[in-house]
Amino acid sequence: PKTYSTATGPYQPRNYDRRFRGPTRIREALASSYNVPAVDVASSLGAGALLQTLRLAGFQSLQRDAEYYGLGLALGNGDVTLIELANGYRALANGGEWQPWTWRLTSSPTGAPPATAGVRRVISPAASAIVLDILSDPAARIPGFGTSTPFDFPFPVGVKTGTSRHFTDNWAVGTTRAFTVAVWAGNFSGHAMEGVSGVTGAGPLLHRVVMAVSRHVPPGVLTTPAEVGAVSLPVCRLSGLR
Repeated sequence: PKTYSTATGPYQPRNYDRRFRGPTRIREALASSYNVPAVDVASSLGAGALLQTLRLAGFQSLQRDAEYYGLGLALGNGDVTLIELANGYRALANGGEWQPWTWRLTSSPTGAPPATAGVRRVISPAASAIVLDILSDPAARIPGFGTSTPFDFPFPVGVKTGTSRHFTDNWAVGTTRAFTVAVWAGNFSGHAMEGVSGVTGAGPLLHRVVMAVSRHVPPGVLTTPAEVGAVSLPVCRLSGLR
């Protein structure tokens, strides 16, 4: 447990399951959707830097200043649209480059040329490859979700879930080299669901949609960290040092 001093008072984030696990690798923390490590990273970087990166990634709905969102921005406390979320994750599969989305009147993958105007870099190719390598690692999500989830696919898919407070919303995003799927589950009235998480609610729907799309669009292979210059080294699990 850790308490952060904020403009609105002390803030003590908790994980979804209300458990604290001690030193945890970033790989397991991200893949298992642990809240506490995410807030700790946001505190180190600053909410302003995080907000700037999210805006680079196309989240135009985040119109308030960093002080308004605070460190909870790392956990998704800013309202965004489903298309913004999908295209933000799409930037990861594009090697860290964001590009505008557009509607298409055909399901053919060659129905329109890719957009080039407005393309901008959000993060480095190495960083995006490492993030997707984590999000597509079934073993890394076992501590948080167990061995059986809706996110087991016969091809590489980077997956992330999210559940808002009181189960009002839950989300699941899956991205491959060729396509990205984002799913929202909730009540249009805004009433909370009863114990439905991103894994049990949006997760099964995400799985069905990803598999359906893959029958028409070959998913391809995600870029590995080694292909963009990242080097694997032995690291102490407890200290995080080489």
